[in-house]
Amino acid sequence: MSRVLVKDGVAYGVEGFDAKGGRHAFHADNVILASSAIGTPRILLNSRNAERPTGIGNTMGLVGRNLMIHPLGYVEGIFSERMNTDAGPQGCMLYSLQFYRSQETGHKLGYMMHALRGTGPVETAMSALGKRKLRFGRDIYGDFDALYGKQLVVAIICEDLPEVENRIELDETRQDRFGDPGIKVHYKLHENTKKMMVHGMTRGRELMAAAGAEKLGLWPGPQHRLASARNRADGRRSAALRRRSIGKSSRYRQPLRHRLQRLRHRFLR
Repeated sequence: MSRVLVKDGVAYGVEGFDAKGGRHAFHADNVILASSAIGTPRILLNSRNAERPTGIGNTMGLVGRNLMIHPLGYVEGIFSERMNTDAGPQGCMLYSLQFYRSQETGHKLGYMMHALRGTGPVETAMSALGKRKLRFGRDIYGDFDALYGKQLVVAIICEDLPEVENRIELDETRQDRFGDPGIKVHYKLHENTKKMMVHGMTRGRELMAAAGAEKLGLWPGPQHRLASARNRADGRRSAALRRRSIGKSSRYRQPLRHRLQRLRHRFLR
């Protein structure tokens, strides 16, 4: 998909490409744009025309801005005994909101703590190799055995602050294989987020030590990408939340709690 087609303030379809690169228009009564915090602003900005030269919903120049990523920190504990930590479903096994909001931490907002299971044999080996903890030769089995089934991770998932300079913008100097402009990503970690990450990873180290971990590993990383489709300075309207009309009110922009209440009443009737 390349762009949303708009006429007289109404989205009436999209433009996209087939496998051979042929351009086609697809008309529809309703257009739903859900391409993540990277793809959504790219499509909105690329949907510029004579009526909207800066793209859809971008009269205030905010589409693509206020990018947030949920900065993530990992605290890994290695235990002496095998605990079959690779068993069970992947993802969060247990989470804590103890520090989701705290006035005594020195930072605004807060973070979640997620307990994650250990990795399977292939991922354990690949991760250890990347960290230079797996030596080839006669030591390989001992190095692998020191990690496999003995790992647990606490993930610190921080709540990012919206910063107008953290943004997605079109890159006219680089195109995809269909000739559409690529993107540039501008992101700088906020000082508040740095304080939050230090606080969270310190708590994670304390948690692992109390649980009996013999070795600890720490590393940061990005997580979810969100926001970047605001089109009003007060944050009350998203450029991606429309029904058919661009720039007009829509029942789909009502607060989530109101929509859930309506669904609840509908099913209880």
